[in-house]
Amino acid sequence: MLASLAIPYQIPLIMFVSERGTLGEFNYGQSLVCRTMRPVLDLLAMEHHTATRLDEFEFIVDRSIKQAITTQAPVALILSPLLTGGKVVRQVSDLMNSAPASLPATPR
Repeated sequence: MLASLAIPYQIPLIMFVSERGTLGEFNYGQSLVCRTMRPVLDLLAMEHHTATRLDEFEFIVDRSIKQAITTQAPVALILSPLLTGGKVVRQVSDLMNSAPASLPATPR
């Protein structure tokens, strides 16, 4: 969609991308996406910014939207796990403690 629609037709698409695959990510597929996302955006010559702190978020979003509209070009706003808190994996001990105390008997 980016390379075939938004960029050639100069659509000022504003994308909010939740960054996964870093800072303790458990899903290997997400870590591959994380390693390739910025290089792909760079190859497309697409503007992208990463927000890591709440105090900078409003500034980055405001300026990125203005730039997308004035340049008629898409922009990606990458939301770092430092900003969003990331995806937290429950530990096995937590899962065991939240399991039902007794399981129903299975008929034989």
